[in-house]
Amino acid sequence: MLHPWDRVDTMCNLSPWALLPLFSSGFTAAGFWLVDAAMFAPSSCIFSAVMNVSAFLLFAVVFLRYCQLKYRADVHCLNMSGVVVFSFSFLGMLITGNIPFAVDEILPNNGSYMTFFAGLLYCWMQTIMTLKVNLKKEGKMVGLLRVLLSTAITVCLTFYIYLMFHYSYEYDYLTPRFQWAVIMLYLVFFSTFAIEFRHYRFSIECTENSGDLLTKEEFIATVSEKVPLQDH
Repeated sequence: MLHPWDRVDTMCNLSPWALLPLFSSGFTAAGFWLVDAAMFAPSSCIFSAVMNVSAFLLFAVVFLRYCQLKYRADVHCLNMSGVVVFSFSFLGMLITGNIPFAVDEILPNNGSYMTFFAGLLYCWMQTIMTLKVNLKKEGKMVGLLRVLLSTAITVCLTFYIYLMFHYSYEYDYLTPRFQWAVIMLYLVFFSTFAIEFRHYRFSIECTENSGDLLTKEEFIATVSEKVPLQDH
């Protein structure tokens, strides 16, 4: 059993990047409460800004997740495809946020569909990768959680689309509730990346190249000429 001070030390050693998925999901959830006031300016401008920042934050989480699994050969293709798939969800968020419903209802709705379906596919892809990679032996636990979340998103999105295209006055109140359920489940799914990010640290390396680059053989030959061999 860990001593209380050992627990504090372990918590202090957690990567600060684990906070990014939590902050992104929390910020997006808070911002979506402005959706009812996003029909006309200036509220629509605030909603647009919130959507743009949320899209950027979520894409940052996706990019870090890609970097985390970049060198895992067993999921390399799936990892690359995940970034491409989420790019459509990212584009859908920008369309929904930057085109007011009062101006055009078709484009924002199409943007929301793009966000939902591409996001659902991304969730299932991440669920599969979680189970295959099994980072820090936590893959089964986290994978099971993501299976449940992805299944719940699939069910809620199915009901939402059905109610959208089979309008019924009796069940009209259910449509926005399923939509909100889908959004909140997405954000909970993204917040689970904090579980794996807490073990990793990310950095950006910047180097300056002066002149022509040397090959490995040329570099070894140059060093051998400048550093004479010493007899022992």
